[in-house]
Amino acid sequence: MTRPPVPAGSPPCSTYRAEVTAEGIVGGTGQRARMILGSFASPYPGRVLRWMRDQALRLADGLDPDPATSPIHPRALTPVPYPLTGLFGDAPAHLRAWALKDGLRNQARRQLAAGTPLLIVTTDHTGWYALTAWPVPNPAPCPCRITLPQAITGRGRTQHTSCC
Repeated sequence: MTRPPVPAGSPPCSTYRAEVTAEGIVGGTGQRARMILGSFASPYPGRVLRWMRDQALRLADGLDPDPATSPIHPRALTPVPYPLTGLFGDAPAHLRAWALKDGLRNQARRQLAAGTPLLIVTTDHTGWYALTAWPVPNPAPCPCRITLPQAITGRGRTQHTSCC
């Protein structure tokens, strides 16, 4: 089946991609390693940002578990001393702050929808952690913007769906 013609000037659809990465020193070797901890793609910037929020909380909870809810015995968990958090930063706190502040995420949604990549980087004494998202334009015409024939609509108008 052939797609109906796309109106001239219709913008292409975008897919939004996101990635969570970490980099740090490999124990005992002195060499740095970068790991991709997860990736995600969606045609909706809101879904990408929800995934990023969930990953930020997952990473924060992995780095700094809550003694009240963690399966790790509370006495096995000790706070990182201030000289380290003051010198290198507190990655779990920064990740939680971004994930739990609606205003920051709304700003990020607008930025991403406008076509600007998003980069959130935080560090601590173990390394650095990055949440990134970026639009990937599709060079093909958007299949969601179709012109319905006049016989169907009575007006020959363009029908827009929610993917773009």
